[in-house]
Amino acid sequence: MDKRTPSLHLLKIFEAAGRKQSFKLAAEELHITPSAVSHQIKTLEQQLGFALFKRLNRRLELTLAGKRYLDVITDVFHRLNKGTANLLHQYGKKRLKISMMQSLASHLLIPKLSELKSLLPDVELIIDATSDVVDFNHSDVDVAIRFGQGHWPGVTVEKLSDCHISPMCHPELAQTLQLDNPTDLAHAPLIGFSFISGSWQKFSNAMNMEPLSADSHLSFNNYDMALQAAEQKAGVVLGIIEMERHHLKTGHLMQPFDIALPMSDALYLVHRPQDKERDEIKQFAQWFNAILLGNAQ
Repeated sequence: MDKRTPSLHLLKIFEAAGRKQSFKLAAEELHITPSAVSHQIKTLEQQLGFALFKRLNRRLELTLAGKRYLDVITDVFHRLNKGTANLLHQYGKKRLKISMMQSLASHLLIPKLSELKSLLPDVELIIDATSDVVDFNHSDVDVAIRFGQGHWPGVTVEKLSDCHISPMCHPELAQTLQLDNPTDLAHAPLIGFSFISGSWQKFSNAMNMEPLSADSHLSFNNYDMALQAAEQKAGVVLGIIEMERHHLKTGHLMQPFDIALPMSDALYLVHRPQDKERDEIKQFAQWFNAILLGNAQ
């Protein structure tokens, strides 16, 4: 390799800093300090002999040379990742890294995990339980189950199931509050979550009720935490029926009313376009879809 070519370590740091337009955000992604990022960028600039960033008052901006170099590095990393994945798929031990929300992993995948392992006995399974939307260009995740409207560019998207919401709570809380009619929710502790903005207001509008709000009760920035709070009798939550059938079947939660309001969001299977013929992804997609259908019966 040409001695003038920087190390892969320096290029990785530059790619993250250039993509994020921030030393701080790049440091968070790389699990190092912002000062370490800044130092490594200076080292790279000295080695190259030209500036990559304009260091403005409170922000960074790529120089023209920095933009051109970032395009080169991004393309190189993309081809490197794709080539490595192809070779590993052909010659290495097969593995499947699956990303999905924690509630889906806990309530749908884990109870049926032995079935999946039997279906894919020679595949190493890695479960990434997170609410974050994985960036397939900068992640080793192979396939993801996403909740949304299906508009994600650069990936293959397959719709798995429509989704519906309904009030849910612990059976004992429903009895204590005497929840016989949706209007009784006006006097119930409501649990909100930013996962679906204004969820209780939307629910009351759909039901032609007086506006409901969780603002003065209990709110979370995470859907899974909101469901856990409902399990602990902290209040009533708007649960996604297709995700919570396990909770409902086991009695950890109940639907006090026979309500299923359709959502604009749905469940989707997402993967890289070049992976559409991978046997383990096709088998997982068919298996998970069957799990969803089975839970709907």
